Amino acid sequence: EEEVMGTSGTKIGMDSSGTLTVQELQCAGKLKIGKIDGTFNTSDNINIGNAQSGIGAQNVCIGYQAGEDLDATSTVNVLIGYQAGMNITGFNGTGNVCIGGSAGNAVTSQNNVCIGNGSDSTTNQAVVIGQNVAATGAYGIAIGNTISSAADTITVGRASAGNYWSMDFTSSTTWAHSS
Repeated sequence: EEEVMGTSGTKIGMDSSGTLTVQELQCAGKLKIGKIDGTFNTSDNINIGNAQSGIGAQNVCIGYQAGEDLDATSTVNVLIGYQAGMNITGFNGTGNVCIGGSAGNAVTSQNNVCIGNGSDSTTNQAVVIGQNVAATGAYGIAIGNTISSAADTITVGRASAGNYWSMDFTSSTTWAHSS
């Protein structure tokens, strides 16, 4: 491993594979990631953090273990936060947005949006926003705290207080209140 000292004493190293290791990076202007001219290939990923797979195409993974299990067929995912989308894998793990600590850890399907600490989906094309919120059926939408939404259902509120609203939009056009 070759070591070079920066002007302020920062240690920089490069191994035989071309991997560059920088102890600390401070940037007062633009930071370009990709080719020398700042451009990317259409299949490039952006990985910032540690313990990420770094494979797949067009994925953005920021945070420790964010996107850890992505494979070569996992594409266009945005995973931001500690362990965000950690278990997403395969072609079914495509087009997901997971933002928050452990957001989207159960996601193994496509086109989910999970925002919030512990927000998750065990299905496809669901939207979950809040802490420990989940969708357990396709096209479910859950917003609140510690609630879940079944297929084709919108659920809003917090289960711990027993107060939430839900609507099954395949059979009902009115909201039902639970308390």
